[in-house]
Amino acid sequence: DDIGAGVVGFLLIAPAVYLLNGIAAALWKVVIGEPQTHPLQQMVQNEFSLGIIELTILSAVVLAPAAEELIFRGVIQGWLATIFQRKENRVGTVDPAMDGIPTGDGIAELPADLNEPGRRRLPTLRRPLGGGPALAHSRRFLPILLTSLFFASVHSQWPAPIAIFFLSLGLGLVYERTGHLVSSFTMHAFFNGLSTL
Repeated sequence: DDIGAGVVGFLLIAPAVYLLNGIAAALWKVVIGEPQTHPLQQMVQNEFSLGIIELTILSAVVLAPAAEELIFRGVIQGWLATIFQRKENRVGTVDPAMDGIPTGDGIAELPADLNEPGRRRLPTLRRPLGGGPALAHSRRFLPILLTSLFFASVHSQWPAPIAIFFLSLGLGLVYERTGHLVSSFTMHAFFNGLSTL
């Protein structure tokens, strides 16, 4: 399932990322000059041999996605998600001694006397207090956004970081939805594999 999610994620986001990269590169060429080339691309152009091709595929399609997904999605995005989740729980937590008030899980418990037949029931909240669904969604997206900004910033071959930022958003969303690095690694490996070809 995780590999399938990665393949689907790749198929959905790759056309947009490649289109954005093509537009950015064309504009960069007109305004600034030739776009910078990736060191692996330079290596293949300087010495085109079977050994260099194997090394390029190994590093671009296996090693780089594995290391980057472990660091950026597994460590950084996971750490940021934990921080923002703690903040969300703190905002949504109220004194648990107060019956009928939502706690960190956002589900209200009704006082026992309101469960008697003939008594009107109070509505229960399904989300934590402190900003509603918009705030909860923004707190889920902020770790992805911040990780993507950092991910793009470490890729220095301009104008590629513009498209890489959007690729990283997709990688982060796939990881956030599945909870497994295998899905984001698969997506990343397919993207790098097509780029390498």
